[in-house]
Amino acid sequence: MNKRVACIICILMIAVKVSAADKKLTQTIISDTSFNNSIETNVKAKVKSSPKVNSKLALASIDVQLDLSSIKSELTGNETVFVYARAWQGSRVPLAIKRFKLNDLPSLVTLDSSNAMAPGKDITSVEKLEVLVRVSQSGHASPQSGDWLATTGPISLETQKNPVLPNFIEQLP
Repeated sequence: MNKRVACIICILMIAVKVSAADKKLTQTIISDTSFNNSIETNVKAKVKSSPKVNSKLALASIDVQLDLSSIKSELTGNETVFVYARAWQGSRVPLAIKRFKLNDLPSLVTLDSSNAMAPGKDITSVEKLEVLVRVSQSGHASPQSGDWLATTGPISLETQKNPVLPNFIEQLP
């Protein structure tokens, strides 16, 4: 037998021994009840300590029906429209926001967690919401003089079934 064949046979024998040892170790771990119980206990503890998630709210969204007919005569069609939701009370920072050009504006806009500005700060992080629609002459995110503002609220995601319809109530001075 030449040396090359002998080396290959040795390597195969080692591989078989390692495989057998690995199989035996795996069987030992699987049959070790205390090891399995320890893993199960740790998993249960993690699940128990995790915050509870309301599955209805996790999938929550709010539909906003848009009707600009009351201010249509004041608009050129080049304006930017911001549709957003924020906490009814507390921080005035939007929890969800969408931006459109007036000419591309759909009649129904859906806001959900995918429209959040920051992780963990979305429409499901508060009990009640205020929905706003702002038509901006300048296109800037912050309100400017001459912008039109529509608002509605308070809105609860748990009870809201139909699309909300903000009413245009003011033009910012």
